[in-house]
Amino acid sequence: MGKNDIYEENTFPYRLESIAKTIPDRLAIVYGEHKFTWAEFDGRVNRLANALLDLGVEKNEKIAIALYNSPEWMECYYAATKIGAIPTNLNPRYVSNEIRYILEDCDARVAVIPDDMVGRLSEVRSELNLLRHCLVVGGKTALWDMYDYGELTLKYPPCKPDINYKIRNDDICYIMYTGGTTGLPKGTIWEHECRLLGLSREGIGHSSAIGSMLSGSQLPKETLKEAGDMIPVLGAGKILSGTTPIINWAIRRQSILKLLDKSGPPLLGFLNRPLGFRMINPLLSFLVASPLYHGASYESSFMFFNLGIPLVFLTKRSFSPNELLETIERHRITSMSIVGDSFARPIAETLEKSDMLGKRYDLRSMMFIISSGVIWSPEVKKRLHEYLPQCIMADAVGATEVSEAPAMVSTSVDRVIPKVRIKINPRDKRHPRRVINSETMEDAKPGEVGELIYGGYMAKEYWKDPYKTAKTFKYIDGKRWFFVGDMGVMDEEGYFNLIGRSASVINTGGEKVYPEEVEETLKFYHKIKDVAVIGVPDDWWGEAVTAIVQVKNGEVTTSQEVIDYCRGKMAGYKKPKHVVFADSLSRTLSGKLEKTPLKEMAIEELGIKKR
Repeated sequence: MGKNDIYEENTFPYRLESIAKTIPDRLAIVYGEHKFTWAEFDGRVNRLANALLDLGVEKNEKIAIALYNSPEWMECYYAATKIGAIPTNLNPRYVSNEIRYILEDCDARVAVIPDDMVGRLSEVRSELNLLRHCLVVGGKTALWDMYDYGELTLKYPPCKPDINYKIRNDDICYIMYTGGTTGLPKGTIWEHECRLLGLSREGIGHSSAIGSMLSGSQLPKETLKEAGDMIPVLGAGKILSGTTPIINWAIRRQSILKLLDKSGPPLLGFLNRPLGFRMINPLLSFLVASPLYHGASYESSFMFFNLGIPLVFLTKRSFSPNELLETIERHRITSMSIVGDSFARPIAETLEKSDMLGKRYDLRSMMFIISSGVIWSPEVKKRLHEYLPQCIMADAVGATEVSEAPAMVSTSVDRVIPKVRIKINPRDKRHPRRVINSETMEDAKPGEVGELIYGGYMAKEYWKDPYKTAKTFKYIDGKRWFFVGDMGVMDEEGYFNLIGRSASVINTGGEKVYPEEVEETLKFYHKIKDVAVIGVPDDWWGEAVTAIVQVKNGEVTTSQEVIDYCRGKMAGYKKPKHVVFADSLSRTLSGKLEKTPLKEMAIEELGIKKR
């Protein structure tokens, strides 16, 4: 078998080599002062792939990537797929027991870790019988069978690895672990074609979503001028800004939405081909602000990277809004991904403080911000819009188990959309969606609460969990659907209005309350900085709706004021019966509320006996 035919067309290594061959000298990755072209990046991937082969790594063996955002994270992913091994993600901030669980559960043969994890991994090394090798990034070590990543890879040539087997479209390309707010992390198994094509189509889905979200908005001339200035044609910005009345007329008529929807498939085919790589590479760039070991960041980053768009990484291991803003300004970033208020609020505060000191960041290049994992609050979006008036800010509503964002809800350039509304179209060939009555398994009617299900590109199964696989991926009329777990109400216009997660529902006096719905209402209260809603044991109601509130600096409020604020904004049974105040709310690194410790804190604060 020749080297040229070892990868089928819809695999990650084939896509990487196609881009590297088409635009070898164009920029692929920026990390601080380090810049790599596509040819250089492909060569670095090949060095690592050859090193892994020499270490005895075989097809379908697992390689755990436990790194902070860096070029090495991307190199490990592509190097593993080039030799048919299976990469998997591991949070580098995990403690020893969490590290052991993931490495043991995924049967990892190789782990690639940062230097600050050496001690934590060494504590559980003797319990990991399958783990053969460890590569350390950022520091040298002589502990057991550990290699210095940089020294090891430099020993091997940058030529394509020589393997005698084929990497097929339906081979497994990734086991993505999701660290939820409850229970142990679960792994989702992905095949090359389903993952790669799904991520590519997500870009088209985003385009259609943008068109939909702009309906009713008015784009200012500044937005169109900045978009035009990215095009390497003299005077393009001035020409495009001159078309502002025409474009706004098209938006009002929803002509842009219709155009994007109809042009999606041919546009996708063009963008995934050499000419597409050549045209969009110099125009766009993507800042990877949130951790790649979380699904939301992985999906948005690879969506751009697989189209030949360069990635720019921050260098600090902890989030720094100053570094982020300086990076946008320095590299003229056009888009980035964040995780709700946990990122957006510090960015807004930094912009406001800098403005008071007379420093204004030049953020005119930024056109699109995606937030996933946590919906950010309208109040923070408004604050950001003061400094990014040209920018579209969108919440991508998705799941680890699907390869496309089922929907997006946005703050467009001149308005805030506070609620998530998802257009339901069961016959959409690219990303079909339905809302099912959980009891009858039939389509929910307008006004009826139902569960969102998705029929597009999705994971093959859960790793080592056939029961959960059967429970979550089901067939209806011969078609496979993923049951998302998001509950909502269908309206007369055919939209699904998100209420909350079925797993987090509070049963109070026989009525169901979705915490997310109450949280979103309370986030509009001007005195509240952050809020979590949980259910605590109650002898009369079974569970009592309880709000855990973090008050903004300088503000003072009471439990009764918070409860009164909810009056008239929701049904009486949804209003909090208790309000607990906290200095801060514990969240995961991905920005999600850690409901279990918060619930324990509230129970203790309220003096409730555990059942």
